[in-house]
Amino acid sequence: MEKVNHERARADDVGEPTILVGLLLLAIATNIACGQCRDLAHKVDFKNHRFPVLAWSRDTAPTFRAASPSARLITLKSGSYSQEVSPVPRLDEEDPHVSLSSIVYGDITNDGCPEAIVALHVKSGGTLSWGYLYVYSETGLGLDLISSFLLGDRGSEGLNKVQVLKGNLVVEVFDPDLTSGDCCSDGLIRITFAGKNSQLREISRVRVKR
Repeated sequence: MEKVNHERARADDVGEPTILVGLLLLAIATNIACGQCRDLAHKVDFKNHRFPVLAWSRDTAPTFRAASPSARLITLKSGSYSQEVSPVPRLDEEDPHVSLSSIVYGDITNDGCPEAIVALHVKSGGTLSWGYLYVYSETGLGLDLISSFLLGDRGSEGLNKVQVLKGNLVVEVFDPDLTSGDCCSDGLIRITFAGKNSQLREISRVRVKR
């Protein structure tokens, strides 16, 4: 009986350090991952970044909606892109100009690490304009595009403002039902998204007068 107890004690002595080492390695890995994603604002130069063109049918007017990234890419240089200076695939027949509108940082997936919400404005050779909205997360293994949205034209679901409020992503677009002419709107639609496990879901949509 005493022999068994000694063997169990030796087994316990071996097991405890192994568990402690495992927990220590897990803590180090977690700290490294979070440390990398917390520095997202300094790690990624979105003014000189390559973005996927979002897929949408040019037979329909651009409106605010989720849109999947296509295989076509545009590369910003100093915050802008135009077909004349960037030999990459054309976006459409009108050679639009693309510019960086805004970048907002905030933790919207509740993992303790901030995401980057990047808005691009696209202006065609005519009167039409639209935009793209990208939500990037730093996983510790690299930059991950977790959501992307198409933005509408100026007074009709074009972007007014992006915010991170109380851990939620809040997007304000111009209300198409309150337009005054082709360029402006007297109202806003405030859309709130909650994030969990690197996914966003819409939780509210409120109309607000300006």
